[in-house]
Amino acid sequence: MQTRNLAVALLTTSLIVTACGGSSDSSTAAPATTGGSTTATGSNGASGTTAGSGASGSTGTGTPSPTGTPSTGTSGSTPSTGTSGSSTTGSSSGNAGSGTSGTGGTVPGTGSGTNANTGTGTGTTNGTGTGTANQAGSFQVDQTARFNDPGDLAVDPAGNVFVMDRMNGRIRKIAASGDVSTLQGDFAVRDRLTANASGTLYAIHGENVLKLSADGATRTVVANYPATSSSYNPVALSTDGAGRLYVLLQYRNTYRVEQIAADGTRREVYRMSTYGTVVDFASNAQGDLAIAIDTPDDRDELRLVPQSAQPGEDKSANVVSRPAAFNDNGKLVFDAAGNLYLADAKRTFTGTTGSPATTFSDMRILRIAPDGATTTVLSGFPDGTATRTVASGDPVFAAGLAIAANGDLFVTDPVKSAIYKVTPTGTATLYAGKPGESGSSD
Repeated sequence: MQTRNLAVALLTTSLIVTACGGSSDSSTAAPATTGGSTTATGSNGASGTTAGSGASGSTGTGTPSPTGTPSTGTSGSTPSTGTSGSSTTGSSSGNAGSGTSGTGGTVPGTGSGTNANTGTGTGTTNGTGTGTANQAGSFQVDQTARFNDPGDLAVDPAGNVFVMDRMNGRIRKIAASGDVSTLQGDFAVRDRLTANASGTLYAIHGENVLKLSADGATRTVVANYPATSSSYNPVALSTDGAGRLYVLLQYRNTYRVEQIAADGTRREVYRMSTYGTVVDFASNAQGDLAIAIDTPDDRDELRLVPQSAQPGEDKSANVVSRPAAFNDNGKLVFDAAGNLYLADAKRTFTGTTGSPATTFSDMRILRIAPDGATTTVLSGFPDGTATRTVASGDPVFAAGLAIAANGDLFVTDPVKSAIYKVTPTGTATLYAGKPGESGSSD
């Protein structure tokens, strides 16, 4: 809106202020004063007229445009202000005149156009686009789900990913659509889980190995290992293509692998003693075993125990031992082609006296072919960073690892509380959780 000032015209000896549409008020005469021998009486200042009314704005006319952009009408002029009266010749001035505010002009006119655009012009209508609809069941990251130190992983044939959410003490399910839910029942920090070829979920909980229903509400004890001063404790699980379950048991530096058939029959298939630590073990579809051993003098080894060596003990016939380099927090898993995958990270105690900390670095995923050829699938943490530092009292970093039928790997980042998908070529994308933000919401 533009502002116009009204001109003031001075006529004869009396000052009159003119404005369109104003009305005048009378001012009171000032007392006479003595100037020389004659007393002149100052005449009253002329009353200021009221401010003029602004002319009404005309109704705007919209100009047609391709996008239907509205046009704007011109507003009325701004109300003018009356000018105060001034005195004629004399020693005193007349009182100031007062004016009444003028009335503003009309508001800009508005028209109407297509697509709810203003303006009398007709804008072009929006074009009709074509696109590919989302496929049913397509994956989307659940934006509200949060995890807290996620550990062990399992994948069923339907593509559902199960996560042992350690600090929350629950098992979480990531559906193939990306939706996250929580199974019923509580678990502990170091509990483990696996799923067999038919989708049955198993978990270690304390001294028991459990078979879980789809929602976790029903727990069936498959095997019990009473905790005594001389008993073996279950520490890891795996399954083969025939649905048989394998349980890694530990008593001090002695380890046993027990096989549990579908009918519940249990038998020991391997036993070994080591001055090192068994990091993890895995079974392939045929029931061949791989065992990762980390030793304090860096004489690590990957021990392969085929069916032909079962039942077996230590380095008995047909047991293959290969030099390797493992960290004490690794995870193993086989794919359908018999390739073995390892995920681990280097652990270093850092910090200062009174404020110790643990730094994890050199996160990696390796693929070890049946002939021993090793390929690095992922180097560094899945989000592209190099290290993680946590308080020493926190649980040991152990990146859970699982593989889907199509070869996609799933790996956890416990420190950042996130789960990633890693393709066979090493491309990592966020699959669940928000990196760096812990929680328990679905």
